[in-house]
Amino acid sequence: MEEFIPVDFTVRDISTLGTFDAPNRRIFWGPFWDGITRTLIYTLVPPTGFNGTAPLDGAAFFFGATATTTGDVTVTVTEPGRRCYWRRRRW
Repeated sequence: MEEFIPVDFTVRDISTLGTFDAPNRRIFWGPFWDGITRTLIYTLVPPTGFNGTAPLDGAAFFFGATATTTGDVTVTVTEPGRRCYWRRRRW
């Protein structure tokens, strides 16, 4: 499972077995071979002064096949200067 992080956003609180690949702006979880359903969580912190919408995207890999993840596809910050923390759950 991987999640693509918007440019200049900070990532915090990545759930168990997740790692952040900073140069490529991606969070990776797994591989998981046990078939157990998992909730994968992370927190996004927008850059100071950010006002607008940023894309959220991810992918899951199953035995050679790729599937798009579900959930919100954007995050919107409407109050520049206010620190917003966005927690996103992925399955």
